[in-house]
Amino acid sequence: MVPGRIRRWAYAGDSMVERGRWDNTDIGTHITEFTGENVEFKNMGRGSNTTRGMLGRQKIKGKSIDTVGKIIAGNYDGAIIGIGVNDIAGGGGGPEKRWKKTLAGLRKNLMEIYLRLWAKGATKTEKEGALNRIDERLAELKTEKMEAQKRLDRTGGKRRKMEQKAIGMIKEEAKMLQELKGLLNKTEPARGKRMERVVFVEGAPWKKGTRNWTKKKGERTRQYNEMLKEAGYLLNEVLETGPEFEVAEIYKTMASEKDNMKMKERYKGTKANGKDDYLHPGNEGRKAMARAISEQVFPDLLKDKKQDKKPGVLVAAR
Repeated sequence: MVPGRIRRWAYAGDSMVERGRWDNTDIGTHITEFTGENVEFKNMGRGSNTTRGMLGRQKIKGKSIDTVGKIIAGNYDGAIIGIGVNDIAGGGGGPEKRWKKTLAGLRKNLMEIYLRLWAKGATKTEKEGALNRIDERLAELKTEKMEAQKRLDRTGGKRRKMEQKAIGMIKEEAKMLQELKGLLNKTEPARGKRMERVVFVEGAPWKKGTRNWTKKKGERTRQYNEMLKEAGYLLNEVLETGPEFEVAEIYKTMASEKDNMKMKERYKGTKANGKDDYLHPGNEGRKAMARAISEQVFPDLLKDKKQDKKPGVLVAAR
């Protein structure tokens, strides 16, 4: 990005994003400050929002709002999206089998959020090219699976376990591609200005953040973050054109050195009843998140390029 033109971005998500709850100093406002006022944000945060809520398919506090549709209608240069913690809080506990189903649902919702944003300004030719690449990759995976199965049938011991793992990974990628193909078939290119960037923000550590936090949910927050990156790699490889699916890393920035499932003490917020809030960061925590995002997403616009620590890496790029 080249300084000189003010960019209009949307910042959407849940209560971590929401404006007005913490003295009106939201993360987007801090990013604007760090980038020398070159990026302005429209705050679209909603407390208790989920991935389904972002798509307008779930009532949040009694009201359904298609936030993705609002972003599309706004002709923004880019979007930063911080979502997922409420999904994990609600469906991140329980047995592994149920969690895998929940995580697959989250992945599908995130892919749909991104595809709708990607489709604005896209052409039918771009969509057809992506569908062709999906079919080509599915054919490759079919061959890879057959070859791995043949090796599995004639081997044993450690090698057998390796082949079983390889087959599992092939099946998982094929499943993701089939989901993506179904979503892309339903997503029609829309007229309008094409977005430059679409950035998803990792979930932050939230131990002691709510009464229903468990160690499983803490571990699964990190699994969610890994899924974000995996989905990004796949989408960018298949779509090739338009805004990339990018992931800004903030988990390590926010995590305590003593307990990486918990927010750093100095970053914690304060609840309405005066108690510590390890889910919603205080002003110092919001500035730290904004700094980490700015260093990764807008490095060329930073006013102060001195870094206290090595920033996260913007991943899932082509």
